[in-house]
Amino acid sequence: MFQDNQTSLDLRQPELRFGLSSQLIISLDDISFSGNQSSCSFFIDILLANTVLFAPTVRTSDNRFQEGLKLPLGEHDHLPELLTPESKQSF
Repeated sequence: MFQDNQTSLDLRQPELRFGLSSQLIISLDDISFSGNQSSCSFFIDILLANTVLFAPTVRTSDNRFQEGLKLPLGEHDHLPELLTPESKQSF
């Protein structure tokens, strides 16, 4: 039983990293996975899945999954120069 948890995987580093998943739950019996919040933050990394559940029977409900690029204030120096405009224009 994995219920009502908040998990976070933070891969925001300038190096390239590879991962299978932020959560891997394996059981020889039943898995109950409900009411969880799972967050994955990455920059240039490769993550195949947010959560992997492997069991003969799996029950899931009411989960929230969030992936993507999140840059807190002060860490904008890691952005590639291609994402920043060469000249700033005001309209």
